Amino acid sequence: MSPPPAARYYRLYTLALAGVLAVVLPGCGSGGGAAATPGGGGKKNDAGTTGHKNPQVAPQKHSLRFRTQPDTGLAGLPFSQMIEVEVVDKKGAVVNATIPIGIRVHDSTGNARLGGSLLVSAQGGVATFSNLLVTAAGRDLTLVASADVANPAVSKRFTRDVSAGKRHVILLIADGWGYKQIEAVRTFTGALAPYEDLDMLPMSTWDTDVQMVNGPMPYDPQEAWSDMSYLVRAVTDSASAATALFTGQKTNSGRIAVGPHASGRRLVSVSELALRNGLGSGAVTSVPISHATPAAWAAHNDTRGSYLSIGDEMLFGDPAATGSGWGGRGTIDVLPHVVIGGGHPDFGFGLYVSPFQLEKAKKESGNPGGWQIAEKVSGRSAAETLLGVSGKQTTRRIFGLFGSGGGNIPFRLHDGSGLDPEDPTLAEMTRGALQVLARQPKGFCLMVEGGAVDWAAHNNNMSQLIGEMIGFDEMVEEVIRWIEAPNNGSSWSNTLLVVTGDHETGLLTAGPGLFPDLPLAEVTEGRILMEQYDFATNTVASWDDLNADGMIDPEEPVHWAWNTGHHSNSLIPCYFRGIESHRFAGLIDGVDPRRGKYIDNVDVFEVMLGVLRR
Repeated sequence: MSPPPAARYYRLYTLALAGVLAVVLPGCGSGGGAAATPGGGGKKNDAGTTGHKNPQVAPQKHSLRFRTQPDTGLAGLPFSQMIEVEVVDKKGAVVNATIPIGIRVHDSTGNARLGGSLLVSAQGGVATFSNLLVTAAGRDLTLVASADVANPAVSKRFTRDVSAGKRHVILLIADGWGYKQIEAVRTFTGALAPYEDLDMLPMSTWDTDVQMVNGPMPYDPQEAWSDMSYLVRAVTDSASAATALFTGQKTNSGRIAVGPHASGRRLVSVSELALRNGLGSGAVTSVPISHATPAAWAAHNDTRGSYLSIGDEMLFGDPAATGSGWGGRGTIDVLPHVVIGGGHPDFGFGLYVSPFQLEKAKKESGNPGGWQIAEKVSGRSAAETLLGVSGKQTTRRIFGLFGSGGGNIPFRLHDGSGLDPEDPTLAEMTRGALQVLARQPKGFCLMVEGGAVDWAAHNNNMSQLIGEMIGFDEMVEEVIRWIEAPNNGSSWSNTLLVVTGDHETGLLTAGPGLFPDLPLAEVTEGRILMEQYDFATNTVASWDDLNADGMIDPEEPVHWAWNTGHHSNSLIPCYFRGIESHRFAGLIDGVDPRRGKYIDNVDVFEVMLGVLRR
């Protein structure tokens, strides 16, 4: 979608003629331009007095002055303090005037735009602009405040943009993972995962719904290791967990980058901040693109189930671009450069991506800045489709859409079966994303989700879990190779890598009712095939069912057990390395008796934000 035309700016006129006040309101954004000139005033009214005698109107001999100045920072974030503009007389004293004052941003390039309340009435001679922000990057900017007075006010010069130099933020999420899922893969493969030599801290994942149930300590380390039911009593979901990771704000389950409760405000993600400051952004997932985690990266919606509205916003900037816009929170003028995942309507039901959305994206593919389409084609390998498009030097924006039954990419199983060569692996999708985003001159933010890890854990299926986790680990290897490659402008000195999850799923432990600090038995193919439902404990487990009665008997060895088919409130690991990663050590939220010092998922946003602020 092309950016909306620059909003118009109008001069403000306050005319005291026959007691009539006429005000022309400003638009909601701002481009460049000269300072506004004052309107006329001081003419006699019907009572024979001049307009400036009216205490509600400032006379022409008065001027405006900035009491507080805008600061340098990132586009898309509010100024660090409220902007105050004073009405002063020729001696510089504040006068008691109550008049509307308008404000705009001046940028010689015409790129920067101002958001927030741009018309404020001065009270006691002072107008307070409490929510101003520059929505697009700019340098050498000034704010211009004007009203019906002799002289407008011009602020000090400032910048709202990232500093010079490339930087990359790469966030890799294994949806639903935890300590035991990583352990299971390690024992099955006999090797450490590629992230296990990075720095690591445990991470809590609670949301506002969990807080309502659990109280002031949404994750209580003592209860977590004394009452196993506590871990499943109140849990987050992927939408609220992803929102916390991407925006630094807690919200209710099901909310997509929107604050808690019905009145929750629209939140700003690190992806949006990257785009507003001239960096690239991309979302890759092994599940449909409009699912909760990628949705929170590139959209805003009251409910995660509004798949088509979410897809419309991700692809076109308007939640009602092809449909009703259900649950949407308005349009957005910045779009990601990469969206790759499942949900293809030709191989499913159009639940996650509609045929109309795909058709619209294809029609816009010929426009400057339009999507370049890489989609699943029967009889063609993913290397021909996705990597063929991403490998072209002219590709700056790519929409990759794949999937089979229901639009989902098939599960990879523990023995490597299940893969469809027409669907790319998570590593191939990530390679394509990196090829495209590496062409961004200022760097990028990339989120990659192994979304089917969660689905495998919901299914309590170790074969699916091992296969999907191996695919995730291969993707992490791909990313680390890219960071360390000598010829692409990346290194650990300009790249932050975070590898984590959004929550734990399945409460995988060494046996039914056992806490997750006990080691699992070695995961082997034979023991995977032993996995079945235990009617006595109502759990799926792997054990030596010596008498084939479908129940775990006291003398029968248990290898592992899934204690829920849903999420848990367990701590999960967060691995990290690179620029700004040292800041995690200063963001400790508490101490767990088994895991030690831990952070919270909102801290991931703070560290990513620090990379953009450098």
